[in-house]
Amino acid sequence: FSLPLCPDPESKGEGVTPEQLLIILEQLMLDAAKALPHVRDLWAARHDIGAALEAEVARLATIGATQP
Repeated sequence: FSLPLCPDPESKGEGVTPEQLLIILEQLMLDAAKALPHVRDLWAARHDIGAALEAEVARLATIGATQP
């Protein structure tokens, strides 16, 4: 299994962007947490992935704001 990641810091190149990967992981954790509500680590992982997604969106906004 191979997942080609986008090497461009602005996520404008070929491959999966960090934001896309985080969205997929967040949905995976949500589905897993709903299926196994007693496993608190899944809810914690989803929260952490959500925080990482927010940070990635903020990073991309910062890059976009600095472009002419």
